[in-house]
Amino acid sequence: MAMQLAWLLPAPYALTSDELSFQVHCARLDQSADLASHLLATFASKPRACLRASPLVKTHGWGLHHDAQGRVAAVAVESPKYRLLALRYHKSAA
Repeated sequence: MAMQLAWLLPAPYALTSDELSFQVHCARLDQSADLASHLLATFASKPRACLRASPLVKTHGWGLHHDAQGRVAAVAVESPKYRLLALRYHKSAA
């Protein structure tokens, strides 16, 4: 969770969920994602839980927002930005 936030908070909407998951995977293996292209095939071959199932969302009070290109940002659920995004979502779903 801390690694996910380390990438999401300073650069919202810079990565897709898959890119973020791969960055975290490489960091855990102490590999640069740029140098670890050989890891991508192995990483992609295994099923993984969606980022929405992460402890980041389930237990630590963060929401996720994806832009039109599928890039993700973490938003604190108690923040005004989260309330605004939730309101927009509910209006568009109605």
